[in-house]
Amino acid sequence: MLHHRYVKQQEIQKKYGRDLRPTEVVHHKNGNRADNTPTNLEICEVGSNTHPPKQRVADLIHHHLDHLEHYRNLYPGAVEAVEAGEEISI
Repeated sequence: MLHHRYVKQQEIQKKYGRDLRPTEVVHHKNGNRADNTPTNLEICEVGSNTHPPKQRVADLIHHHLDHLEHYRNLYPGAVEAVEAGEEISI
């Protein structure tokens, strides 16, 4: 079993007491297939319009805002400098 399916399977078993159905796919919201955190995984039905062929714009924006906050904390002032059009080196 692929790791992302395993992670979601554990959540579904704990929450609903059932297995993933063969018609359910596990989708990475932020597009990063290495990010198997439960909050990044969602279940969609095969062939339904709920499973986007790529990532939804809202999911990508949320993902990038998380990264922005991470770098804002890691390098104080750097994000603001870039937003102001300044060149920086880290």
